[in-house]
Amino acid sequence: MEGPPVRLDVTGRVRYHYENGESPRSPVSVNWLSPGLPLVHMYRLNLFGGASLEGPSGPLSGSAAQPRRLAVLAVLAVCGSSGCSRDKLIGLLWPDSDENRGRHHLSQSLYVLRQALGEGAIDSAAESVRLVSTVVATDAWAFEDAIDRGDLESAVRHYTGPFLDGFYLREVPTFEEWADGERQRLARRYAEALESLALGSEDTGDHRSASRRNRRGPIERTDRHALADTIRPRPCAGIPTSRA
Repeated sequence: MEGPPVRLDVTGRVRYHYENGESPRSPVSVNWLSPGLPLVHMYRLNLFGGASLEGPSGPLSGSAAQPRRLAVLAVLAVCGSSGCSRDKLIGLLWPDSDENRGRHHLSQSLYVLRQALGEGAIDSAAESVRLVSTVVATDAWAFEDAIDRGDLESAVRHYTGPFLDGFYLREVPTFEEWADGERQRLARRYAEALESLALGSEDTGDHRSASRRNRRGPIERTDRHALADTIRPRPCAGIPTSRA
């Protein structure tokens, strides 16, 4: 029996297409180069509206899903295809460690992540580390890639909430500061994409689409008050929060 058609998305993830649509958060396991060979496992790192890691069988748990290791993946996802230096990762996530201990912590985290995601998920050289997008798809990476390609409709679909919303490493203020800055930067890109789409719809006379975008919820409106809510700063380390 012939299976459903497939395509490779911008992050390298294979998706099945059905008549009733598809779920962008559902990873699949497909060897799209050589169907006769063992399957290549695909994973999904969700960074908008929270932080979670999903595999072919559902959400991952255990050592790979610990906050510090999710934070490593988040930094790598934002760095994109150019990768990230080991010094930057250590400075963001183990700022109080000396060089040797910091490199040990990073190496241990990368080992645990490779054990969970496969050796091909993370590419590393002597001084740099890169997340391999054909193995681990990320919404943040796909969002920025779509904007850079001018595909604003796809970009706004990837943005499902503030970057790392509700995800905290209160004991690591350097990471918290970085996350706040990235949240604001990505929220601005999202607001600009929405505004461009709304203006484009008005210019082409598609007032219905423009009206729909202008009626979107607080996260998706481009007015200053809504954008301020989207990029609200998170509490600093040691300061109580009203969250349960």
